Amino acid sequence: MPNNFINVITVDKDNNLWIGTDRGLVKFDGTTFTTFPDVTNPWSIISMKIDRFNNKWIGTFSHGLAIYNENGVTGVTSVDDESFSIHSYSLYQNYPNPFNPSTVISYELQKPSFVTLKVYDVLGREVQTLVNEFKQAGKHLVKFSAANNLSSGVYFYKLTAGKFSELKKMILLK
Repeated sequence: MPNNFINVITVDKDNNLWIGTDRGLVKFDGTTFTTFPDVTNPWSIISMKIDRFNNKWIGTFSHGLAIYNENGVTGVTSVDDESFSIHSYSLYQNYPNPFNPSTVISYELQKPSFVTLKVYDVLGREVQTLVNEFKQAGKHLVKFSAANNLSSGVYFYKLTAGKFSELKKMILLK
């Protein structure tokens, strides 16, 4: 997986990591990475959720929606660009977390908005501004690289877009 851009990571009920990349689907069981060729044709996976039946609901960049379980692809639906829309603002947990020296923070915007994304230390002091500009609706990724002057510890990142505001915790381990 070193040449793949990781878009989403989620955990199933058996604590397996499911990783959606620009080249498809990968599972990590704690020991072994397994790629799933019937879901890697190559589909750029941009979102994934696991339901209570352990089905993986996979949103792809250009092939619509796929539903996958250990028995194979159970359904694929082509999605019209106009029928797909983000219905809320979301700030996701950074990955990896804990991190050293960098991590990725992703968020979704329901509509075009002026966005600020800032990192704070545990005392509430601003450490870095990652985003301070107008952004289009959709999913966005930001890489945060911890500067040499940051020590190990807990940090917070806060997204503000219009009336939406959310704060999440992340851990830097050096």
